[in-house]
Amino acid sequence: MENAPGFGRDVAMNVLVLLNSASSACTQGREAVLPYLDHLGVPCSLLDVAHAPLPANLAEYALVIVAHPQLDPRGLRLASTGRQALLSAVGGGMGLLSFDP
Repeated sequence: MENAPGFGRDVAMNVLVLLNSASSACTQGREAVLPYLDHLGVPCSLLDVAHAPLPANLAEYALVIVAHPQLDPRGLRLASTGRQALLSAVGGGMGLLSFDP
């Protein structure tokens, strides 16, 4: 078990929720995902990728939720560096839940 990805790393039990206010599907995330997180008392931070890049401390989150379809339909908001940062963090043990098929 000690060799499992993410084992023993210091992780805040916080969830990062990704939304894109420029996407027509953003309302789905706000209405279908956020109320459940609030009801369950899940500590989370919201990040609107239309206005901010992924944080440098991405790997410190326990989970990232892509809250709605069409988060980045043209590949402009996350670009290759953002996608690589997500892949690296997941490879290090961070969870990823995507509602963007």
